[in-house]
Amino acid sequence: GEAGGAGRRAGDGGEAAGGRRARVVLPSGAGKTVAGLRAVEALASRREARTVLVLLPTKDLVVQTWREWTRWAAPELTWLPLAVCSKLGVDGRARTTAPAEIAEFLEGGAGVRALFCTYHSWHRVAKAQRAPLDLLICDEAHRMAGRASKHFSQPLFDDALAARRRLFL
Repeated sequence: GEAGGAGRRAGDGGEAAGGRRARVVLPSGAGKTVAGLRAVEALASRREARTVLVLLPTKDLVVQTWREWTRWAAPELTWLPLAVCSKLGVDGRARTTAPAEIAEFLEGGAGVRALFCTYHSWHRVAKAQRAPLDLLICDEAHRMAGRASKHFSQPLFDDALAARRRLFL
């Protein structure tokens, strides 16, 4: 579908241009979540996406995005998810806010390690980092606009949250 094509362009186009940052601009409900997933799949097929962080504004979107990735992920994509936020309710999804647990997860076995995190908790991932993330996906990226010192703006900068590539949705 359209979302799959947009995701491949986002994953490949930014790289072809030599860029480390790309954005997907689509209206609400047009498939930005799947476009982000397709970018991960494109990078993972080239072994360039083992650690991925998806930043989201709310815990509800953490759950929704995890569910959509589960639904739409290509069968050949091996990935393991972890939520980084205070709580998700009683849905049984793996979650933590402990930097030591996040670091252990990121360094774990085969496949893509996908963190789904609220903007409020990004600093927990930063504390856990021992290497740059392969991809940082910022959903509702307009929330990052404003003063450079703003908490939600900090993931824009490698000195706050290191990432080889950034995708803004």
